[in-house]
Amino acid sequence: MRPHLRIDVELRRIGQSPASKLIGVLINATADQSAQQARDAEESAHSLGLESRVLEVRSEQDFDPVLIAFGKLTDVSLLVSADPVFIAGREKLVTAANRYRIPAIYGRRDFAAAGGLASYGANLAEPYRLMGTYVGRILKGEKVANLPVLQPTRFELVINKSTAKALDIVLPPSLLAITDEVIE
Repeated sequence: MRPHLRIDVELRRIGQSPASKLIGVLINATADQSAQQARDAEESAHSLGLESRVLEVRSEQDFDPVLIAFGKLTDVSLLVSADPVFIAGREKLVTAANRYRIPAIYGRRDFAAAGGLASYGANLAEPYRLMGTYVGRILKGEKVANLPVLQPTRFELVINKSTAKALDIVLPPSLLAITDEVIE
């Protein structure tokens, strides 16, 4: 989660948009990793001199009530953890964040494509390509135990320019220059 917070800081540092004083970290309270995500987010925010608040949901029905309450606070932004509840409900989540005018960063490109402000995360095409390579190696007789465990190496920043405009966020050229994709 640290890269997301760093992107938010970069948006604030070089952007002309209002600075977020409080970063909400949206997590699925029912997920096994939720406690660790909350600790990581608080630690990262603290190390960057920012205040964070963990926002817990249990299902898509919690999106609106949680974001309404959070959106009433001033100078906020949102970091959404990568979780199946959020992925499945991405349209509803993005719509709610935008409705309550909360700038949000997501962990997958499809959130930005669905109208979210920005995403920063692993390029998902790479693991699928590697899976095909692994299948080929297994079919040729290589033992699964001999195959290395790989982690993503390519990460991408995607910004939705029309959402930024709707949220009155000016995207400076220096930020757009490091962006992998700008969705108009």
